Amino acid sequence: MRKVLTCIGMVLMMNSIFGQPSEIDSIKNVLITQTQLDQVRSLNELAWYYRNFDIDSSFYFANKALHIGLKQQSQAAISQSYNSLANNHEAVGNLDSALFLFEKVLEIKTELNDTLGRAGAQNNIGLVFDEQSYYPESLDHYFKSLRLYESLNDQEFNTAMVLGNIGIVYKKQKDYDKSFEYYNRSLKLYTQGGSEFGKTVTMGNIGSLLIQLKRFEESISYSESALSGYRELGYSRYEPYMNANIGIAYDSLNQTLKARGYYNSALSGHYEHNNQFEITNVTLLLSKNYRRSGENRKALDLAKKALENSELLEALDFKIKATFELAESYFALGNLKMGSLYLSRYDSLKDALYEEQRSKQIVEVEVKYETEKKEQKIALQTAELEAKDLAIQRNTIFTMALLLIILLIIVSIAFWRKREVSKQYAVAQEQKIRLREAQMTAVVESQEKERKRFAADLHDGMGQLIAALQMNILSLKTTKEVEKQDGLYENSKSLLKDIHTEIRNIAFNLMPQTLVKEGFISAIQELVLKINRAGQVKVHFNHLDVPQLNEVTQISLYRIVQEFVSNILKHGDANKIFIDITGHEKELVLTIEDDGNGFDKNRLENGEGNGWRNINTRLNLLNAHLEINSTPDQKGNSILIDLPIPSLIINTTSKQTNT
Repeated sequence: MRKVLTCIGMVLMMNSIFGQPSEIDSIKNVLITQTQLDQVRSLNELAWYYRNFDIDSSFYFANKALHIGLKQQSQAAISQSYNSLANNHEAVGNLDSALFLFEKVLEIKTELNDTLGRAGAQNNIGLVFDEQSYYPESLDHYFKSLRLYESLNDQEFNTAMVLGNIGIVYKKQKDYDKSFEYYNRSLKLYTQGGSEFGKTVTMGNIGSLLIQLKRFEESISYSESALSGYRELGYSRYEPYMNANIGIAYDSLNQTLKARGYYNSALSGHYEHNNQFEITNVTLLLSKNYRRSGENRKALDLAKKALENSELLEALDFKIKATFELAESYFALGNLKMGSLYLSRYDSLKDALYEEQRSKQIVEVEVKYETEKKEQKIALQTAELEAKDLAIQRNTIFTMALLLIILLIIVSIAFWRKREVSKQYAVAQEQKIRLREAQMTAVVESQEKERKRFAADLHDGMGQLIAALQMNILSLKTTKEVEKQDGLYENSKSLLKDIHTEIRNIAFNLMPQTLVKEGFISAIQELVLKINRAGQVKVHFNHLDVPQLNEVTQISLYRIVQEFVSNILKHGDANKIFIDITGHEKELVLTIEDDGNGFDKNRLENGEGNGWRNINTRLNLLNAHLEINSTPDQKGNSILIDLPIPSLIINTTSKQTNT
């Protein structure tokens, strides 16, 4: 929704400059009488006008403008045409082409000393990086654009636009306080400049952000202001989005009936504009709303309708949510069979979505790795060429200045040094190969061990429970006494509950869903809760100023904590365990302490166990440093790990583009 708003917003801004259809006809009519450079400007205006509904025509006009600019050798005309083409590529998702062309625009604007043009190009480059999820690069270009706009007079509107884009990136990174700060700065400038559309869009964005911050009453206030703004501007297509946001806020405040009224208004508006995706979304919100108020039959009907729409739209996210709502509604109606059926389908769909996202992330990581490897190879070749050129110059000077004997000595020394460097390089390469082989062996052995444990869990736990359930079912067929049938039925229910618990435990051991959905802090909290429930050992967990880490780092840290805590529980005879994670400016520090038996850390580091090798592999992956303090025959141990803080990861939201 937010991206659509942004695109429409930019169209409306351009329309305010030249955008009525009659004016477009006028531009076409005067083209034949204009000079060629004036034609470039008119053709680019036509390209922008057609960009949002006839992309082929837009490309035609932009290419025609570029042809004239190249023929006239006008850098200003060429940059205008590159900008139009880049906007078209961005609109159809060709982000690499868009980035290349926007960078060409920046290069030309820099040569022309065009500060305003440079500011616009920097903003557009930031937008492309934003869409590619390269958030540090995006912020770098947005801030460069912001500084340029602030250095110029009468650029309040463009400054507000860039502030809003920066707020969007911070929201994606879940830094909601910073996002709120930049949204407010943007809103202030739009208000001062009298831009009702910019003010309305930003009010809506803030209303949505405040839901994330759980400031629901403020969210309602901002969303209602945006709703009024859209009505006054005549943009009825966007009123339903605000109604839905207001409904969510009232639902969160437990004002169910009030929320329902706004949901129905939103649904009516989306039906009016045939917005099937949002119809499905609001239908799900209404289903949950009815279920909360105990109107379970109505909730069930809405969930069925949402599922039908999601299947027609091939929208997997909606399908998962609708399947879960159906399961909850059936359970609420007491239909355990159908509830269990849809809950099983929900789990299967979640697994499918997880695998799809995981495969996509793996491909993205591989592409990024291959790109970085090529860049490193090019840099190495360049350095080697520069070193060779320097050596040739130095040898020429030595040849002319020194006697033959001195030259022979230098050559001998150089040869010896090269041989020593080659030896050292060979030793280093051999060590790297051995380390890689050891790490690969550890990974393979760990995978085989996990498979055996998983198979044993299924055979020993699930197998027995299923066998018992099968016997109950067979007995139900042959037993005629009602009391015995009731007993078998209750026993079967208990077995099903045990099977469900067993499945959840196996899934948790393989990959906790909390780790995938909410991050490693929540996953560690869940692990600590499970241990404390057992009552044998008391675990204390504290964390402070922990930044949002990338997925590989979060999983690695969780597995390191899990492995060390497991070793303490198995071998340490401890009563208390203390886990602390603290974020600093440039590093993250993890400490694990216990009051158990001490051990010989040399035996641990030199041991052959998979546990230590897995920990060591993950530490190397994170470029982390480990310190272990423990003394045999003494109580108390401590483990300290510190690692550099990697790049942060955020969500997506709307963005504005500069033309």
